[in-house]
Amino acid sequence: MRSRIRTSLILLLALIGLFSAARLDRIQGANQAVTVIRIGTLMRQNSQADLGARLAVQEINVNGAFAAGDGRVYSLELVYPNIFPTAPEDIPRALDSLKAQEVSAVIGPLDNALALPNLEPLARAGVPVLTLATSDTLTDFDVTNNIMRMQASERYYSIAAAEYMVNELQLTNIAVVQTNVESTEAVVAFEGALGSLGYAPITKIQLVDASTLSEQIPGLVTANPDGIIFWGAPQDVNVLLSNLFGRGWNGVFFYRDAQKASLAGQLDLDLAAGIYGASGWAYSTQTELSRQFLINFVSAYGRVPDETAAAAYDAVYTLAGQIKIAGPSMPGLYESLLRMQTVYTVQGRIEPYENGDFSRNVTIFRLSEFGGIDVLARYKNTERLPDDDLVVQELNPVAVIGTPTFTPTMTPTETATYTPSPTPSQLQLTVISDTVNVRSGPGLFYEEIGQFQRGATATIVGANEDLSWLVIQYRGGIGWVAAEFVEVFDPGGLLNQLPIIQAPPTPIGGVTATPRLNLSDIVIDNVLLMPLQPVPGQGFVASVTVRNAASAPTGQFVVAASFEPGPVYTSNIVSNLEPGQTLTVPLSVTLLGTGTFAVDIVADINNEVNEGENGEGNNIYRVNYAVDYPILIQTSSLPVFAGTNVDLAGGVADLNWTGTELVPLSGGRVGIVTSATFETVHYNLLDPAIISNTTGLSESQIFPGVLIGVITAEGQRGIIRIEARAGTAITISYKIYSNP
Repeated sequence: MRSRIRTSLILLLALIGLFSAARLDRIQGANQAVTVIRIGTLMRQNSQADLGARLAVQEINVNGAFAAGDGRVYSLELVYPNIFPTAPEDIPRALDSLKAQEVSAVIGPLDNALALPNLEPLARAGVPVLTLATSDTLTDFDVTNNIMRMQASERYYSIAAAEYMVNELQLTNIAVVQTNVESTEAVVAFEGALGSLGYAPITKIQLVDASTLSEQIPGLVTANPDGIIFWGAPQDVNVLLSNLFGRGWNGVFFYRDAQKASLAGQLDLDLAAGIYGASGWAYSTQTELSRQFLINFVSAYGRVPDETAAAAYDAVYTLAGQIKIAGPSMPGLYESLLRMQTVYTVQGRIEPYENGDFSRNVTIFRLSEFGGIDVLARYKNTERLPDDDLVVQELNPVAVIGTPTFTPTMTPTETATYTPSPTPSQLQLTVISDTVNVRSGPGLFYEEIGQFQRGATATIVGANEDLSWLVIQYRGGIGWVAAEFVEVFDPGGLLNQLPIIQAPPTPIGGVTATPRLNLSDIVIDNVLLMPLQPVPGQGFVASVTVRNAASAPTGQFVVAASFEPGPVYTSNIVSNLEPGQTLTVPLSVTLLGTGTFAVDIVADINNEVNEGENGEGNNIYRVNYAVDYPILIQTSSLPVFAGTNVDLAGGVADLNWTGTELVPLSGGRVGIVTSATFETVHYNLLDPAIISNTTGLSESQIFPGVLIGVITAEGQRGIIRIEARAGTAITISYKIYSNP
C-alpha cells in the first residue's frame, strides 16, 4: 500500500517540500530579483476559505522565494478586489479590479448564488479561476475549462450519501426533506443515485416556508422511514429532530451540511449526536497532511477549519506547484493546470477531470455526542476508498509555523453584509432532461417558442387540469412546459392549488386529445444514466422513472431497451403502478465498444397494459449518450508557433510544427480524421492501424477545421482540431484519452 502510494501519485508538492525543503532553489535564487505573484480572491476576508488561502501563502513564503521552470524567482501575495462582491452583478467589477492588479489566477467565488449568474465572465477572466462553488452546472457548462472547481460538486455528495445509506447502513425506506430551493440540484442527484441502486424515496417533503415544517412531521412519522436525508437550514434540523424524536422515531438522520452547522454551533447538541453528513473534507481525517493542516490552522487562528478552508488551502498549493513548473503567465499556467499529474492534498486527490473539476473528494462522517466528527468513509469520483487510504504514517510532518501575520496590499471595501438570496415564494421547476421545449400551449402540436437546457429554472404560475403541462413566466408572457421533463420544487403541496390555465385555440392541423377514462397511462418521466458517460467494460445503470398518469392500475409490465454498441438488451419487470404512482426502474448495462448513440427506452414493451387506442405514445423515451474512455487532457485554442515542439500528454514532445508541416516525434503517429467531429470522435475511431502516419502532414493538409488523429509518444490516443492558421503559426484544440 505504502509503496503504491509513493510511486503512483505525487504528494502535495512533496508535502510542501518543494518549498520548505527546496534549499537549492533558494540558493540559486538568492542573488536574483524576486517577482511577486499576485493571486486574486473573491472570498470574504477572514472567512474560513480566506484564512485557508492565507495560511498556504504564508507557509510557502516563510521559507523564502522559490525558483520556477522559467528560471525566475517568485513569492506569493494574496490580493483583494476594491469592492467585495455581495451580489451577482458585483462579480464582473471585482474581476476587473483583480485584473488591474495583474493577478495570475483567481480563487473563488465560494457561493453558488454569486458564481452561477457569472459563468461567462468567470470563464473569460483571462486567468485561471479556481472556484469553491459546488453547483454542478458551473463547470458542466463551462466549455473553456477556465473555471476549475476545487471542491466536489453537489452530485458527488449526493451519490456518496445514497451509496452509504443503502450499501453501508442497509437502509431501504428513505425519505427526503428539503427546506431551501437552492438544494434542488442536489436532491435531484440524490434521487437519481438512489434509483440507480434500485430504490426511490418513500416520501418527499419540499417546503419554501419552513414555518410549516412541524405540520409535515406526523405524516413523515406515519411513513416510518428507516432513514431521512435533509437539505436546509440548521434551525430546521433542530425543529425536525425535536419533533421526530418526540414522536418516537429513531431512524438514521443524514444532513448534508452537518459539519458546517456543528462548527458554527447551530445544532442542538442534545439532538445532534449520531447525525450523518457529507463534506469535501473533515477536520478529524487521519492523514498526515490533514493533521498538519489542522495543527497549523488552529495555531494560526484559534479556530477549527472547515471544508472550505481546506479547499482554498489546496487551491493555493495547486497553483504554486504548477507555477513552479510552468511559470505564472497565460497560457502556460492554464495548460499546466489542465495536464497536471495527480497530487495528494489535504482533501485527498486533486487531479484534472474532463469538465473542469479538480476535486471529487467526499467524506462521510457522523457527529459524536458533543458535536465532534467521526470519519466513516471516503469517496473519490463515486469510488468508495479503502479505510486506510491516504494514511501515510512514514511521512515527515510539516513543521508547525506558529501564528502568521498578514498584511494584504489592499483592504477590501465591503459595502454590505452578504445575505443569501431570499427563498422564492413561488413554485419553481428545474429542467432534468437534456433539453425541453417551451410551447405556446399544452401539446406537441403547439408552436415551439423557446427551449431550456438541463439545470434551467423557471417560476410556475399555472397548469392544465391534469398537471401534465406547467405554465411559466417566459419572455414577458407565458409558456407551456411538459411536466415529465422537469423537477418541481413544491412548497407544501401548492402544486395542487395552482390556477388552471385554459389552453389557447388548437392550431390549424392540430389534434385535440380525447380524455381516456378507466384506462392506464404509462409515462416515462425521466431517464438518468449513472455515470452520465458510460465507460467500456464498466457497468452502468439507466434509472427510468415511470408514472401511471391515468385512473386504473397498470398491472405487470416490462421496461426494456437495447443499447449500442451491441446491441445489448436489458429489462426489468414492474409488478404494478397504482394511479398517480411513480417508480424508478433500474436497467443495468455493460457495453464494450465506444461511440455516440441513441437508445429508445420502452415501457410496456410487450403491450401488456391497456392504455387505449392512443395511449402508447408516451411509453418511449429517447436518450442520447456516448460510450467512451475518460479524457485525460483537454485544451482549447493553444497557439503554436513555427519550430515549436508540442507535448500533448505530459512526458516527452509528441509533435513538431515546422511552420509548414506537422511532424510526429518519438514514435508518435498522426492521421486525418474525416468520419467524425471534434465533439463526436471516440476512442475506437482513433485506431493506431488507421492513425499510422509517422512522417508527418504537409502544409496542404493543415487548414482551419481539419481533424487530426494522434497517437502520442506514450501510446495514448487523441484528436487535434486546427482552429486557425496565420502565416507560420497555428492555433489548435485537442483532447487526449486516458489509456484503458
